[in-house]
Amino acid sequence: MTVDEASCSNQVNLVLIHGWGYSNRCWPGALVAQLERHFNVILLALPGHSGTPEREFDVGNSDDCVDQLDAWLDATKAQLPSRYHVLGWSLGGQVAIRLAHNNSHVDRLILLATNARFVRDHDWQYAMDLELLKQFVENYQAQPGKTMRRFASLQASGCEQSKPLATQIVAQMAPVSSKLLGLKLLHTLDERAHLQGLAIPCLIELAADDQLVPKDWVEQLVLAPTWEVNLVAGGHAYVLQSDTLASRVIAFLSSQTAPAMVTQ
Repeated sequence: MTVDEASCSNQVNLVLIHGWGYSNRCWPGALVAQLERHFNVILLALPGHSGTPEREFDVGNSDDCVDQLDAWLDATKAQLPSRYHVLGWSLGGQVAIRLAHNNSHVDRLILLATNARFVRDHDWQYAMDLELLKQFVENYQAQPGKTMRRFASLQASGCEQSKPLATQIVAQMAPVSSKLLGLKLLHTLDERAHLQGLAIPCLIELAADDQLVPKDWVEQLVLAPTWEVNLVAGGHAYVLQSDTLASRVIAFLSSQTAPAMVTQ
């Protein structure tokens, strides 16, 4: 559904933001179909990830990747309906946090296989090593196809039928230079303060065998009483093959009261 169509409907709006390397067509058809029975589903494409140059948002002349993202967020918020929920996966989760920050139009937030900060630091241990991420950027620029295959393997690790899933992921992740903006954002974004400042209900779902997002990062934050934290089986790409994800999303967004925090 487009933003214009959603604004003309009486259903609750749900915005989905995909992860790095994908497009907004990555979401499983069965997942979207189940969600569309309950919500107007709006599939955003991250800047640099639309798949067609003519549809790319002009991020301006700034060399600062966060400034470029914020320009995209401002333009996106201006087009979204007056009320909506937001669901983000991986980098899309970080962007979803930033979208919800100081935004009274967002009612609830769902983060799937997301880290508030993807880079490890002295006060943030459960994250990726900065040098490894820098090496990934260098390899992506030098050998994008090979690097995408390695990245797909990491995402599929821990999931059922990981090899066929990795092949599926590679097919969905065309290596194009415009996606370098997303890699810079993975280096730079730190959404810890924005996340902890949110007063809205939030579902954080992490995968037990995720090779990219350590499941224990939430232990480094003071969790709000309106947050629900779920640990599910699988790896980073469990989102692409879960038969029960839609039902959990629907239950969380349809509940009338703020959720109690639960860790499974």
